[in-house]
Amino acid sequence: REKAIVEVLPEGEYDFEVVKTTEGVSKKNNNPMFTLELKFPNLRYPVKDWIMPTLTDTPLAVKKFKQSCRSVGILDKYEAGSVEHYHYDNKKGRARLVIEEFNGKQQNKVSEYLPYEHIQQLDANGKPIADDNIPF
Repeated sequence: REKAIVEVLPEGEYDFEVVKTTEGVSKKNNNPMFTLELKFPNLRYPVKDWIMPTLTDTPLAVKKFKQSCRSVGILDKYEAGSVEHYHYDNKKGRARLVIEEFNGKQQNKVSEYLPYEHIQQLDANGKPIADDNIPF
């Protein structure tokens, strides 16, 4: 049975897929910025999130950039200082969504990216893959 498509998901942790990434600059200070469009299951429209891929004077921005890289499996590129916007394309990850009001409407917003290890790997039949290294 399929779940209904909704405009806003309840606050919580969800898997996502990056469906589009663009590179630009912030309006506030012209710093480089990545705009990520994240598709969440059963959500009608992608959630947009903005990542500042350079070291800024905002600890929260630095933390969010690193979290996003870890979540989608490109932490090695982060640690090498070589993340490009297209490295996010078609990657899957996990995030904590909250609900905020914007222009009188409720919408989802990413409050935190969760580690890549939190994603349960599934086999071809959609069953969880045990990762216990037991050979039987």
